[in-house]
Amino acid sequence: MPSNIPSKSDENGAAEFIKHQKLCDLDYYSRFSREELETKHADILHLYEVLKKDTRFGIVLSFALIPVSAVILWYFYLLLANPAYAFYASKNMNIAEIIALLIHIGALLLHAACIAFSVSDGFYLSFLRRQKETVEELLTINEAK
Repeated sequence: MPSNIPSKSDENGAAEFIKHQKLCDLDYYSRFSREELETKHADILHLYEVLKKDTRFGIVLSFALIPVSAVILWYFYLLLANPAYAFYASKNMNIAEIIALLIHIGALLLHAACIAFSVSDGFYLSFLRRQKETVEELLTINEAK
């Protein structure tokens, strides 16, 4: 089924795909009146600024947790590398060690979540940036008319 949407895998396909997305965005936003565009622009700017601050916090938190995760991974390595402890871990572990192990696993999961949220926020931030530029371009065109 042929399509007029360019493929990302073609030579120069990425640039063509971005150009096609830009034209689709322009087509979508050109349907709105000037007042609606200004409202959408204000909403996009607000969301963009809030998300930018949150993304910075997530990135800083991710980098701050790197040493903690490294120590925890080293602890797991030592735990698994000691054959005597690994084979008899279930018999010899008391409740405090089990709780400590669960806290360590929770810290690793928190670090992974911070990284995942930072990456997804970055993608959404780039989407909002493109929308912001498109609306600003249409507002500039409307002012020129």
